[in-house]
Amino acid sequence: MSDVVDLTRELVAIPSHEDETAAGDAIEAWLREHTDATVTRDRHGNVFARRGGSDRLALVGHHDVVPPDPSQVADDGDEYVVERRDGRLYGRGTADMNGAVAAAMCAFRDTDREGVTFVSFIGEEQGGVGARAAIEDGFAPAYAVVGEGSTGYSAPGVTDIAVAHRGRRGSTIRARGEAAHASVPEAGTNAVYRASDAIDGIRALPAPETTVLGHDVTGSLVVTEIEGGSAWNVIPESCAIT
Repeated sequence: MSDVVDLTRELVAIPSHEDETAAGDAIEAWLREHTDATVTRDRHGNVFARRGGSDRLALVGHHDVVPPDPSQVADDGDEYVVERRDGRLYGRGTADMNGAVAAAMCAFRDTDREGVTFVSFIGEEQGGVGARAAIEDGFAPAYAVVGEGSTGYSAPGVTDIAVAHRGRRGSTIRARGEAAHASVPEAGTNAVYRASDAIDGIRALPAPETTVLGHDVTGSLVVTEIEGGSAWNVIPESCAIT
């Protein structure tokens, strides 16, 4: 456990909210020093360590963080502040997610199984750009353990193991109408009304469901944005919902 704590402290101290290069350098150097794995850095900056020829099981993390509070940055600006209080480490990125990255690195070091891969991505806080790029380049492990904190899945306030991530798909529906002056609405076709009919249809659809490793998983289907109309006195000719 002391290895994980010390490594977490080292990683958390490295600023990585604007540029993850230094954090990636530290992860790469540690893996080269402490493991016999094949360690690579792809063109995006993601760090991989592999044993065996296949990515059967991946230990997955990311080494970027959200911007720190000023109190979390040392006076010289070169490091983040890391403190230990009551048996816990405090600092930007301890929970999200350098602590889990450090644990995954140590777990990878301690296993001798073939087909295990460690990877730490860049740009997770910017929409998962590192993971997306790696997937586009062909990274497709059969299984993955993602150390992101998972609180509230089984019950409020409970930190537990999640068997799957919902994922996300965003779609935009555009309703077309015909513009007219609002004083003679019958002369046009109101695109907002058409979009409203589509919203009613979406609300009537069942939420997607599936089973993962014996667990029933339910998603959600919601309208989150609506945009239409050009003026208060014009029947809208277009309306978009997302």
